[in-house]
Amino acid sequence: MWHDNETDKDFLGFVVHEKLVRSVITNDANLPVTFGLFGDWGSGKSSILKILKSDLEDKPFKEDTIVIYFDGWVFEGYDDAKSALMQEITTQLVDHKSLASEVKDNVKEKAKKVFKSIKWLRALKWGATNLVIPGVAAYATGGFSLIPFLLGKLRENKDTLVEKVTGDEGVKFLEDIFKTSPAEPDYSSVREFRDSFSELIDATGKKRLVVLIDDLDRCSPQRIVENLEAIKLFLNVGKTAFVIAADEAIISDAVYSVYTTSLGNRTSEEKHNLGKDYLEKLIQVPYNLPRLSSMEVETYINMLLCKSCLNKDEFEELRLKFQEFITEKKNSIFDWENISPLIKSEEIKQKIFPLVSFMAPVSDIIASSMDGNPRLIKRFLNAYELRTNLLEVGGFADQKTRLALLKLMVIERTDDKLFQQLYGWQKMQDDKHVEDLEALAVKKDAKYDGELKAWDTPSMRNLMAQEPKFSEVDMKTLFWATRASYGSAMTGLTLTSQAVRDLISAVLADATTDNMIEQSFIPRIKALTGGDYTDFFKLLDKKILSDPSHKSGYNVYFFCVDGDLPNAYTSFKSLLSRVTIDDIPGSMGAKFKKIKKNHSQDTAFQNLFKGDTEISRAMK
Repeated sequence: MWHDNETDKDFLGFVVHEKLVRSVITNDANLPVTFGLFGDWGSGKSSILKILKSDLEDKPFKEDTIVIYFDGWVFEGYDDAKSALMQEITTQLVDHKSLASEVKDNVKEKAKKVFKSIKWLRALKWGATNLVIPGVAAYATGGFSLIPFLLGKLRENKDTLVEKVTGDEGVKFLEDIFKTSPAEPDYSSVREFRDSFSELIDATGKKRLVVLIDDLDRCSPQRIVENLEAIKLFLNVGKTAFVIAADEAIISDAVYSVYTTSLGNRTSEEKHNLGKDYLEKLIQVPYNLPRLSSMEVETYINMLLCKSCLNKDEFEELRLKFQEFITEKKNSIFDWENISPLIKSEEIKQKIFPLVSFMAPVSDIIASSMDGNPRLIKRFLNAYELRTNLLEVGGFADQKTRLALLKLMVIERTDDKLFQQLYGWQKMQDDKHVEDLEALAVKKDAKYDGELKAWDTPSMRNLMAQEPKFSEVDMKTLFWATRASYGSAMTGLTLTSQAVRDLISAVLADATTDNMIEQSFIPRIKALTGGDYTDFFKLLDKKILSDPSHKSGYNVYFFCVDGDLPNAYTSFKSLLSRVTIDDIPGSMGAKFKKIKKNHSQDTAFQNLFKGDTEISRAMK
């Protein structure tokens, strides 16, 4: 199996993109700079950041560079993501392992002023939001002195604010917050933060600070904007480079979502341009990561197949050869001719060669059907490995059947209607249509008529001409291994529609935010009718049960239950009876607590969370 996590090992020739980013941010003449590394979900942005971090922490950069990695998703649950980012960057800088021992004391001393500025900015935001408006209202209606009143409110809420603002500095604090708003802190406070942070960088003795921001697009729109606002505070601080890896469309939509209510009577186009304009002002150097070409897809698949069969040392040797190859021949395929001499075991060669040979002519189809997305390709290969394991358990482990399964899965991924048509022919024991397709595929000017017309495309002709032929294997066995793709159709029940499968995939995608679920997906789920509505929750249950510690499925259920969708609460309770409560992530605590509160009369549901589990503790 291939892990879905990012890696600092390059299987894609991404070092080309990494070098480009590195050349910009290590050129001191460019600093300060904000670099936007944009790409779709799963396109490899995080891996490029990991490779970049690894290279910057090695010679010749490590002596002059401090590299800080910030995962926005980790701080999603914080009440003030803006302060969290500022605090984390400063903390990592102070504790950085590359700092010389003789500067550490001075760095810690300079950091005190930065931390003080961060707390002050947070206090200003809290005060403007929670004290000014109610304070002014009280003053207007009560006629008493405003400053003493607000100081009293501060002392009442001293657990919420830093202790210092309830003491001697309280009057100054209250005077400052009248000069600001919840959205924009006082300029003098911003200037003080920037000056103190600049002094902190100087104290390290380093030439540059590089901050790598990842997973920002996985956060809610409000948290995305708060993080961007924090990054803006660092703009114009010398010696800094920020690299933001994100899906540009999601970030732009988040800005639009948060600020749209303040846009008044502007046109729809002007409102939607807000996100784009915001990013253009924040990002000085935007770079869109290109999708993988068919040649890159073939190389990537070959590397993944080798990784699954070789031991760690053997694969690392091959990977280093790949790095040399891709540096010299950027637009070439790292194919079997390059791979074979590097594999010592004949047994492993015999295992890898058939797959590499099969993938070569269909890599363009895979690239097209998966949008050249590395993560989707990896998941496709994981699904293939699981299904071949299923074939082995069923006693169908021969090479021809395994390759025919791979061929069927490419069709499944490329065109679901053709996949379902193949299944229909197999179910009716109609072998003639398949034989006709295979015969037409090898003819130069073949004419496709009737039910076969949809197969008349270059990609399908190419695929059907590939060995092994479907007519040479037991198609029933292949569909048995892929039966999850059409529900329980083999027992005569209704097929799961493509619409439901697409909806499940979209709503559970890593890049899907709470706002997207609530505003976009819940109406679509509610609009499902009959069997589709039931199938949606069955597939959702299946996804959760396959990985009960993952947050996304529970998150979808929360919005379904909170939105009072028919039978959603009943389905949710049924699901919880089938999972181990201790597996449920604590990050769902606030949302589960709301469901529990709204169904306080349901004793059975309340009792589910009586034990000492992570989710139970998080719900208190």
